[in-house]
Amino acid sequence: MKAYKYRAYPTKEQASEIDLQIEKGRLLYNELLALKKDAYKNEGVSLSRKDLYKQVKGNKETHSQVSQNVADRIDKAYRNFFARIKRGERKKGFPRFKKYGAYNSITLPQITNPDNVGKKTFFPKIGWLNVKYHRAIQGTPKTMTIKKAKSGKYFITVSCADVPKERIKVGDGEVGIDLGLNHFIATSDGEFFDHP
Repeated sequence: MKAYKYRAYPTKEQASEIDLQIEKGRLLYNELLALKKDAYKNEGVSLSRKDLYKQVKGNKETHSQVSQNVADRIDKAYRNFFARIKRGERKKGFPRFKKYGAYNSITLPQITNPDNVGKKTFFPKIGWLNVKYHRAIQGTPKTMTIKKAKSGKYFITVSCADVPKERIKVGDGEVGIDLGLNHFIATSDGEFFDHP
């Protein structure tokens, strides 16, 4: 898997909807986490990911796949917690409730039209987004995440599978490299490379 990150330029209405969907995701995360903790505390039952999926089924507040991803995040948080215990790490990191501002993204785990990614970007409940695709996407797009940075800017991250491996040129000689102002790299062979 390889991820490609791009800047998104939502309209004011879309930005409000993204913020609302992120907040609904945070509230759902806290609700499912409380449900999982209570089930274990009161009944000694550890709810599985499928059990959490059943809880979000029929949720009209968020897209069904986004809701399922929230359940996946809780499941992953618990798996990571138990893995840290097994490794004997000092900080265990028991899953905690997310306070306002600590949950800043929503993920669509299955892209329905992967051929359009890189040209047009549609996210359910938000609509068609204006995204600056500054480099081509390689491989098959699998998931898409919208994240709001602390700066208030929005970004789209597309995770792809089947990305062709890049071949690295291996030379047989030596070369000197200088990091410069006019060019990112200048070599002793007289080659210049701009900033990627």
